[in-house]
Amino acid sequence: MEENNYQYYDVKNPFEPQKRRPTFLTVLCILTFIGTGFSILSNAMWIFMGKYMASMQMSGPFQNEQMQETFRIMGEAASWKYLILILLSLTSLMGAIFMLYMKKLGFHLYTAAQVLLLFLPSLLIFNHFKPDFFSLFFTLLFIVFYGIHYKFMTWNLNDEKETLNETDTNEDEQ
Repeated sequence: MEENNYQYYDVKNPFEPQKRRPTFLTVLCILTFIGTGFSILSNAMWIFMGKYMASMQMSGPFQNEQMQETFRIMGEAASWKYLILILLSLTSLMGAIFMLYMKKLGFHLYTAAQVLLLFLPSLLIFNHFKPDFFSLFFTLLFIVFYGIHYKFMTWNLNDEKETLNETDTNEDEQ
């Protein structure tokens, strides 16, 4: 007798066990939500208060000419540049949300946005093409960790279609 290894998954049945998302993927998504939220807020702050922040005098251990020059350049950057960075951060956030729901599209959105965010801030604001080491390290680390979970994700954006396709193939095999 042939054993059927396929399991029927009914999305509409509240008593049936739901698909399990790996815990580490959930942790990665939460960390992405935190980092992306911070990025969106800081870029929005530069849009609305960039000139004021650049003119502030810093005190304490961070008071040096290089920091003052960096703040001056960031304050003089056009608002549309920060808006592009916000849109890329929102794309990254949307990708993380898709991955939270186990959709492969999210991985591709997240990866594309993060690679662009790796190079565009330095290019748009400072006019040089050089990401810092920590940004490069964490971007690659998160992409690799998300990539490990890629095999558990699906291309279907609608769970009902996935269920119907699984039942159709089960009937065809019998």
